[in-house]
Amino acid sequence: MIELPTSIDWKLAVPIGVCTALDIMLSNMSLFYITVTFYTIVKSGGNVWNLLFSISLGHQRPSWPLVAVIVLISSGIGLASYGSAHFVLHGFVLVLAASVIGTLRWVLTQSLLQSMEDNYGAPRNKVLAVVYYVSPASALGLLPIALFTEASDYTSSRFLLDLQLLMMSLFFIFISGCLAFVLIFIEISLVKKTSALSLGIAGSFKDVTQVLLAVFIFGDELIAINVFGLVVATCGVLFYTFTHSKQSSDV
Repeated sequence: MIELPTSIDWKLAVPIGVCTALDIMLSNMSLFYITVTFYTIVKSGGNVWNLLFSISLGHQRPSWPLVAVIVLISSGIGLASYGSAHFVLHGFVLVLAASVIGTLRWVLTQSLLQSMEDNYGAPRNKVLAVVYYVSPASALGLLPIALFTEASDYTSSRFLLDLQLLMMSLFFIFISGCLAFVLIFIEISLVKKTSALSLGIAGSFKDVTQVLLAVFIFGDELIAINVFGLVVATCGVLFYTFTHSKQSSDV
């Protein structure tokens, strides 16, 4: 694997890794205080930050259709989740920070991919190279936090003292790691082929699905405004697909 120039490594790869660690930490911490539905509402606003960061770094040209898409999706998901949110200030601050940092992470990833494209001798498989370059900073960013918050529980945990439970835990950790790697690989591939904003828009389908699963699994009730919100969010995604395909055909 060819080494990145030091300037690119410290300006992009390391910040992406740190943003990844902070996104995971803040998102998980917020769920101690807020519901999954409220988490979904705040996270859906990440498309707004995504658009702002993409425009600021020159990845997107500002346009009214893009603004309309973001407003449709964000307001739609908010309406779809209306009535079931329980506001807790510190939980809100945590998930809002995670939303901002998480979207910055993907916009910086797009910048890194473009820098590797322009860099002489860039590796052929750029997606795998991005995972390789940002993983150390991500791991080093999470390790101190994990040790500080949970180290005292490790020595007395039955999952560590019982060999059978330990092996089972390691197996599930390995499977989870493989699934996480595949997910990140696919997400970076999508950013490479389209843009960070496209990834955020596509993720809105996940938010809509999350609300629907809450209905079928946890018995959450949907009122008329919730159904209307789902329709609005879906229309926003379809409108973005239409405008993006039209722009691609005009190029």
